[in-house]
Amino acid sequence: MTGTAKQVKWAEAIKAQFLAHQFGRIPADAPAEQAAIVKQALDTVTGRHTDAGWWIDNRCTLSAGLPCTEIAEEYKAEATRLMA
Repeated sequence: MTGTAKQVKWAEAIKAQFLAHQFGRIPADAPAEQAAIVKQALDTVTGRHTDAGWWIDNRCTLSAGLPCTEIAEEYKAEATRLMA
């Protein structure tokens, strides 16, 4: 991730909180393949955002566990690609 050390630390915390919330939304009884696709799509999409400033700028939405429009659209496209 790019930014100052302080920005990167803050952004990594925001990202980790967002991912933990999203992974926690996967039902325990979800098929393993489906859960793996969700996790892979989230990891891929969030991995594209390497600027700490992006995470900080979107922290209010992401810290609430809600995907911003950009993440939601990218996730939908990635999950669709992985299921094809």
